Amino acid sequence: MELNQYLSRYMKTRILPGVLQDISELLTLSLSPLEQKLADTDEGKLVPRLVEIWSFFFGNVLPYFQGAFLPLEIDLRTLSKTNYVVTRNMALTAFRDKVICTNIDRIGSKNWFQTVNAFLLTLLS
Repeated sequence: MELNQYLSRYMKTRILPGVLQDISELLTLSLSPLEQKLADTDEGKLVPRLVEIWSFFFGNVLPYFQGAFLPLEIDLRTLSKTNYVVTRNMALTAFRDKVICTNIDRIGSKNWFQTVNAFLLTLLS
């Protein structure tokens, strides 16, 4: 059975706020290893490592995550009559909070504001 079939079955047994809370917890736990990898990274290599992790997350993890939670997105769109993508925003916000914001004070470049701002603007798009 596929992951989104399990998710569909799971969603039938839970109320929506509980499902969203579970997704939030899943994201927090899933991003912890990335946060740890950055903690072990030298400050001089931090920004390139952040870019590498972001590229992996945005190109591989996020599309899979969105696909796995597509049944939830469809249900939310049906309930709210909007095209707001909840799981994508949850994943991007979790990445920002767990990976980027926890390392802001370690970014040692003179252009740290531009670097972080570029990351945050990408998260919003």
